[in-house]
Amino acid sequence: MLQHIVRRTVTLVAASVPDLYVYRWSALNIDAALLHRFAKRHNWDEGRELLVRCIRHPDCSLATALLVYWLGKPHYYRQYKRRAQVPAHERADFDLLAAIERRVADGTYKHHEITFDPRRFERTDLTAQSYLDLAKQRELPAHMLIAVTKRGAVPFELAGRSRG
Repeated sequence: MLQHIVRRTVTLVAASVPDLYVYRWSALNIDAALLHRFAKRHNWDEGRELLVRCIRHPDCSLATALLVYWLGKPHYYRQYKRRAQVPAHERADFDLLAAIERRVADGTYKHHEITFDPRRFERTDLTAQSYLDLAKQRELPAHMLIAVTKRGAVPFELAGRSRG
């Protein structure tokens, strides 16, 4: 009995980014900072299941949700007006981005004092208009055009687009 208690205690405090790939998330002590580090380091070629768990986690911060969103290349999916138009092999990413859009609109994500500006992510502007050769069927939602600072969310405009 004591061995079981000790083993469970060790597992509960062993939360690091590699642990998120190995252990059941329900057995880990996960906080907003760990989720953000995980989202930043996750290799998208390894699948979306853990990213979905990340954005659904109660401690997922607004900054982390935005990080996942912009790394998911939302400009690419502007070519589709509805989910039914998205090829089956692209739906997992489309659904992930759509879920983040809904949850941000609903105010699900809290600040958690984690910052993220998609225009300045590791010397890259993730908001840059890419996929210019694809016909745009929809605009990115205005509520997704925000940077998270220490004080809160700050809206911005995409280059070449006015919100008026």
